[in-house]
Amino acid sequence: GLRMPMIMLQTVPFVGLFSAMATLVSLNRRYELVIARSAGVSAWQFLLPCCIGALLFGAVSVGVINPLAAHAFSLSEQIETQLRSGKSNTVSADAAPWIRQKTSSGDTIIGARAILDQGLEMADAVFFILDQQGNIVERKDAA
Repeated sequence: GLRMPMIMLQTVPFVGLFSAMATLVSLNRRYELVIARSAGVSAWQFLLPCCIGALLFGAVSVGVINPLAAHAFSLSEQIETQLRSGKSNTVSADAAPWIRQKTSSGDTIIGARAILDQGLEMADAVFFILDQQGNIVERKDAA
């Protein structure tokens, strides 16, 4: 249910497109557009309500649905991470879970058993601190 606003947000452009197409096709089939043009009504006059509707539809989707979808999707990711208790993104040895970070005092090699919360958290992290010659100076383990 928390991921539904994100799905809605992805379908909003198609809903607007198909509703505008259906409206104009319906008006064209009943020759209302032809009659309006023959009466001297400008095309912009009968397209203006569609344009205003599309603008309002877009403003609501960007101003209301987008923040709601982002918050709900983030919340669903947190709930999934908690339910799987850190085992959802377990890193295998084949996936090369090690990162090398260069610093001014030397390099640091960082590894973890699992990457959580879209890369913001690491489970059972290990840090190897190297000196300028590449020798291991210190090892730090963190839960």
